[in-house]
Amino acid sequence: MENKKDENLKKVFLPLLLLAFIISFNGCLSKERTADDSAFKNVSSGSSGPISVKTVFPMTPVVTLGGTLRLTSVVTDISGNYLQSTEANPVTVTWTSSDTSVVTVDNGGTLYGKKEGEATISLMAKQGSSVSETYTLKVNVVN
Repeated sequence: MENKKDENLKKVFLPLLLLAFIISFNGCLSKERTADDSAFKNVSSGSSGPISVKTVFPMTPVVTLGGTLRLTSVVTDISGNYLQSTEANPVTVTWTSSDTSVVTVDNGGTLYGKKEGEATISLMAKQGSSVSETYTLKVNVVN
C-alpha cells in the first residue's frame, strides 16, 4: 500500500514541481533588464575609456506583422562595468534598421513590423566622447 501511495504522490508532485520550475525560469528570461537593473553588479556612472554594447535582449527577435517588440541594450565600459546614464554623463543609444520597409526602430529600441522579411538592426552607444562599436542583430518579421 505504501508503494502505491508513493507512486501516486510522484505522479502529482513531480509535474507540479516541473511546472513551478518552468514558470520561474520563464520569468527570468522574460524580464527586461537594463543597466538600471539591480541584477547588474559593478554599475558605473562614467566611462574613462572605450565603451561597448554588451548585449541586446532579446538576442533573436521576431516581430509579428503590424506588431511591436522592445529591445533593451546593456552598455559597459572597457572594464566591463555596466554604464548607468546620469544627467552629468548621459548614455545615448542610436538604433537603425537596414530595411525600413520591413521593420523600423525608434529611439527607445521599439521595433515595428511593417512587412514580412528580414532586416538588420544596428545600434551604437555613446557617452561623452566614447563611442561603442556597432552592434548588429537580425530581425525577422512574420505574419
